[in-house]
Amino acid sequence: MIGFFLLVNAFSSVAQEDNDMKGMIEIIKLFRALDDEMSSPNYLEPLLISDTILSNTRGTNFEETALTIISNLYSWVGEYQKSLELYSKTFEVAALTDNQPIDLNGFIAVDAVQEIIELAGQYDVIFINDVGHRPEKSVFVTMLLEDLMNQGYTKIVFDEIDSTKGMINLSKIPTENLSLKALAPNYANLVRTSLSLGYEIVLYPYISITNYRNRDSIFALEIFDQQNIDMAKMIVFYNKDIINASEKTLAYWLELLTGKAVLNIDQIKYSEEHDQIFESPFYQKAVELNKSKLPFILKNKDDYFQDDTNEGFDFYVFHPRTSYTSGRASWETDYVLGNKKYLINLPKEIYQNIPEGALIQVFYKQEFDSGIPIDQILYKGYEDTNKPIVVPEGRFILRVEGMERSNLLQFEFTYDLENGLAILK
Repeated sequence: MIGFFLLVNAFSSVAQEDNDMKGMIEIIKLFRALDDEMSSPNYLEPLLISDTILSNTRGTNFEETALTIISNLYSWVGEYQKSLELYSKTFEVAALTDNQPIDLNGFIAVDAVQEIIELAGQYDVIFINDVGHRPEKSVFVTMLLEDLMNQGYTKIVFDEIDSTKGMINLSKIPTENLSLKALAPNYANLVRTSLSLGYEIVLYPYISITNYRNRDSIFALEIFDQQNIDMAKMIVFYNKDIINASEKTLAYWLELLTGKAVLNIDQIKYSEEHDQIFESPFYQKAVELNKSKLPFILKNKDDYFQDDTNEGFDFYVFHPRTSYTSGRASWETDYVLGNKKYLINLPKEIYQNIPEGALIQVFYKQEFDSGIPIDQILYKGYEDTNKPIVVPEGRFILRVEGMERSNLLQFEFTYDLENGLAILK
């Protein structure tokens, strides 16, 4: 895993004291556990050691890295509030006070999907950013895919899916060894939906460690070449720090090569946090203007909302606050166009022999052998017996995994609106 070796190299330069060396060792343990997940994902093993890692990295130069990675892991198993809580500890934001005037007079909240689709025809490339612990960002991009395909967009770029994953455009199934990010069910579903709609995933060159500092310019050249092959329009869904056009990052180099502006969208900056004290005052004011359950953009009669940071984004997508039904996030069923998903309660008897700390996973039947779950929830105990799974209509396999990679329970089932959930004997 390239990230692992880069981190070890970078960390060794800052681990000058015994305390920092201890922190570096804990991060190496965590990345080794993550590396194992790429070949046989269980998701529980990294979480099993997470408390120890957080304890041993506290107060070191590696505390923020540990919090970020482990918050990602919790988001993968449906523990979104826990994920936000951990991530909020990695930064500090001033609380909203009376001496921070926020003026949004004249702005209205407009539907983000509709606005992006209306603008898409003017561009050849759309950049949308991503951050690992917020799976609703992947779900939002999934909402855009079909309409963007109708606008002529036929290729898509994903962070970490490079030329070493050459079979993905043939198999059309996100598998367990595709990328670390793709182990997240909602990210994998974005990949799956892209392929099913007919998008081609652009497999950019594998960047060696020695050339990693030049990755953005190299990658921009590959996108430029791909566009010239068939004049394809392209979506780039990438790390939050890579697409900023005001810096010499990927968007900057691509605009330089093509001489054309890209549509550069930020959907990370203005988001909810675990505690409102960490939220942007602009976000807090903006959600008061929004009357929809869906992501929105602030717009007045002249332009889109911009703050004074000059970050190079054309506009910001605001995500509404999440509400929860029996522990499931509202965006899991609200952020849907086309393939609607439903909250499905499992029969109570299923929980009788499941220990605390088990993982309930749901797979498409045809992907069970090597695919990524379409949904999974961490069963923490009795309080989770009413926690539903989230699935579309279809045929699935449910598996319950234990800490030691033990298969505690497995069965096939179908779900449709007419007949509900039917377990197949």
